[in-house]
Amino acid sequence: MWKKGTMPQAWRHSIIIPVLKAGKEKQKVSSYRPISLTNTLGKVMEKLISTRLMYFLEKNKLLSNVQTGFRKGRSTIDHLIRLQDTVHHKQV
Repeated sequence: MWKKGTMPQAWRHSIIIPVLKAGKEKQKVSSYRPISLTNTLGKVMEKLISTRLMYFLEKNKLLSNVQTGFRKGRSTIDHLIRLQDTVHHKQV
């Protein structure tokens, strides 16, 4: 899989189960939300790829310093703090 860059076809299929939203009418299609049950081995492979990719990107400093979402040790709150700091310095 690593060399060819492909996943087995069976791992690409999922079972979609409609779950009724609380307090909604059973007769309406919009009252349901889909839950997708995917292959466990596919999820494991996805996690392996994601972990390796993030390690490579962080190690080689290929991500911008302002990229905070979905990064270990960073949060989207960092942007709010930067904005607050900028506004504070502009007012002084």
